[in-house]
Amino acid sequence: ITDKKEGLLVRPGDLEGLAAAIRQIFEEPVIADVYGENAKKRASVTHDPERNLAALLNTYDRIAGGRQI
Repeated sequence: ITDKKEGLLVRPGDLEGLAAAIRQIFEEPVIADVYGENAKKRASVTHDPERNLAALLNTYDRIAGGRQI
């Protein structure tokens, strides 16, 4: 995810930062909705089965010395 676009990123072990991020999500539901919509849009691209299959087949083809599809 991209910080402050699809969600909030917190450094590992930063308990205060994690608490602040959780508070922000609950205190600012409009921002939480925007993050959710942005994440949904990104996931529709990054998890598209047809696109991922084509990329996988291209990778296997390149490894085997063939051409890209």
